[in-house]
Amino acid sequence: MAPDIHMPKTKTKSVSPKVSMDRGSPTLMRRINIRQLLDAMRVLGPCSRVDLTRHTGLSAPTVSKVMKELLLRQLVETLSTPKQPSTGRPSTIYQLARKKIQFLGLVIDIEQCRVVSAGLDGKEDLERTRVFETPKSYADLITTVSRHLQQVAAEKEGAEVLGVGISVPGLIDESEGRQVFSPNVHYMNGCYPAQDIADATGYITHVVQEEKGEEFLMVSEVKPKFKVPLPPKPKMPTYIARARVDVTTVIEFFVTSSGDVDPRTKIVVSSGYPELDEIAVEWAKKIKFFPALNRGEPVAVRVRVPVGWQSK
Repeated sequence: MAPDIHMPKTKTKSVSPKVSMDRGSPTLMRRINIRQLLDAMRVLGPCSRVDLTRHTGLSAPTVSKVMKELLLRQLVETLSTPKQPSTGRPSTIYQLARKKIQFLGLVIDIEQCRVVSAGLDGKEDLERTRVFETPKSYADLITTVSRHLQQVAAEKEGAEVLGVGISVPGLIDESEGRQVFSPNVHYMNGCYPAQDIADATGYITHVVQEEKGEEFLMVSEVKPKFKVPLPPKPKMPTYIARARVDVTTVIEFFVTSSGDVDPRTKIVVSSGYPELDEIAVEWAKKIKFFPALNRGEPVAVRVRVPVGWQSK
């Protein structure tokens, strides 16, 4: 039985509790300070309160007070090994939470779907990534992705799911969460995937267009670089070369934190010749990279590489 399709509702003006937005409002200033410290920790990585004070310009008492609140809310956590200064007591080191909270990401594409998990620091847990074939109907899609989301969440025992980001191809009305048009997954047209997945899982969800979704997954400060020499470029089969083609296969693949190409390589844009696409994928799996870096640490990222085919 197909799930209910959420149709647009007449918009009503929402009523929120009155919060003073004066410049000196304690509530507003507290939110600004929390946001400033969380942003600083994304930039600095593991750091001490002294590091945060220097980076943000906030007073030491303010940083101390906010960090206590973030610890209580389990948005940050302490590392087991303190930072040893040249003199004085060791400094407690904080990092954005990974143990007690998690965010889930869902990528819906024409052939495959992918569920990923990450901590507040945005680092994806590759061991808990799930890739599966895109279901053939909307009802099966909602049922299948909801099950995988809940299973991935359960694998990290005791970690609260703060939200799910959903990336879909096509045109999205983000204000309503409605799929206006999907060029490849047509059964999603007019549907509300975020709301339907929220109803099935109980998680807070948000849907975005796939290009914007790239911003949420596997961000790195230093992009991966090819190790040279590259594998020899494969030759075009003779029967295709005779057709005098000039086409391109665009491949998307994962580069692991060790610089290897993950086997979950897939085609993003087909050349129109399945045999050429398959040859390009096998060639891409042989490429070696210097890994991408985030805060000086190797991280996994997604890479797109065009492979041109031209008859001579």
